[in-house]
Amino acid sequence: MLFDGPKVIQLIRFLEIQTQVSRLVANLGTIFESHQRFSKKKQFMSRTKPQSLWRSQQRLCNWNLREDQLYSFLNNFSRHVNSFSIPDSLCFLLKMANTANAFMSTGSQSKPPTLIKEEYPQWKVRMVSFLEGIHPRICEFLYNPPYVPTNLIPRVPATETTPEIPEHLESKDVANWSEEDKIMVDLGHKCKRLLIMAIPHDIFKSVDHCYLSKDIWAELERKIEGGRKTLKNNRVVCINEYHTFKALEGESLSDTYSRFNSLISNCKRYGIMRSPEDNNSVFLGILGQEWIHLTMSMRTTMDLEGWTLADVFGSLKSQENQVMQMKRSYRGPLALVAGEGTEIKWEEKQKEKEKKKKKKVLIAESEESSED
Repeated sequence: MLFDGPKVIQLIRFLEIQTQVSRLVANLGTIFESHQRFSKKKQFMSRTKPQSLWRSQQRLCNWNLREDQLYSFLNNFSRHVNSFSIPDSLCFLLKMANTANAFMSTGSQSKPPTLIKEEYPQWKVRMVSFLEGIHPRICEFLYNPPYVPTNLIPRVPATETTPEIPEHLESKDVANWSEEDKIMVDLGHKCKRLLIMAIPHDIFKSVDHCYLSKDIWAELERKIEGGRKTLKNNRVVCINEYHTFKALEGESLSDTYSRFNSLISNCKRYGIMRSPEDNNSVFLGILGQEWIHLTMSMRTTMDLEGWTLADVFGSLKSQENQVMQMKRSYRGPLALVAGEGTEIKWEEKQKEKEKKKKKKVLIAESEESSED
C-alpha cells in the first residue's frame, strides 16, 4: 500500500504517534483476536511477521488498555483518511512503531541510546561509545566518584610550638578553579545527565535513589544482569542453547545465520569460546532437511578447520536458490533423493551427535557446580 506523504505527517501529528503506537503495540494480541472478521487480515499478516509483532510488544510497552479503547482508536485512525482500513492502519502504525523503537535504541549524535531491558549488553556498548564521542574522559565517571578540584598542600615541619602538618589535599574555592578543573566538573554533571536521559521511566524508578553516575551504572548492572550466580546460570543456558540450536521451519538461510551469530556473540560474552571448526560443524548440522545432501558433501570434501563461519555461509548462500528449486520440484527434502543406505548412516551419525551434546551439557553443568 502506498502512503501519501503529507497525509502521513498529518496523521503522525494528530495521533501523537510515539505514545499512541506504544500503547497499541502493547495490545496486539487482543487486536488479532478481535478483528478476525476483516477480509484484509490475510494480506496484513503476510506483510508482518508474528515474531516481530511480539518482539515489538515486549520492547515498547507496559500500558494496559481495554479492547473497546483500542477498537475506538483504530476506528478514529481509519476514518481520518478514507483510504485506511483498520488492517492497513495496524500495518502502518506497526511500521512506525518499529522505526521509532529502532531510532530510540540506537540513539544519535545528540541523543543517547534508550535502554531496552532485553538489549542491555548491546546498550552498554552503545552508551559507552556515545559518551566517548562526547569527551575521551567522560566514561571515567561511570566507575569513579565526581571530580573535586584540589590543591596539594606541602608538609609543614614541626616547630617548638606546633606539631608537624603532613602533606595533604585541600579543596579549591570555585574562584580558583583552572580551566581543566571546570571541564572535569562539567563532564561529571554531563555524564549523569546523559545517563539519566538514556533510562526509560519504568526502569529509572528503580535507580532514582542513586545520586552518583557510578552508582546508577552499577545498580543497572546489578538489577538487569544479576549477580554472580545469575551470570553462572546464564552461562549454562548459553551452553545448552548452543548445543540445541536449530533452524526454524520456513526460516531463510540468512535469518538462521544471523541468529546463530548472535548466539555465538552471547556465548563469548559469558566466556564460552568455541573453535571455528566447532561453529562450522554445528551450523551445517542445524539446517533443514533440504540442505542435507549439500552439507554432507561439504563435511566430507572440505577442511572446515580452515574456514570461517562467514565462508561456510557464503558457500551455502550461493547455492540457496538451487536448493529451494530442487525442494519445490521434488516436493520434499533433498535427503529423499539419496539412497536408503546414506539416509540410515546419516540418522546414526545424528543420534551419536545428540548423545555427545547431552554429555557436553552435563559436563558443563558439573563444571559450574564444582566452581561453586
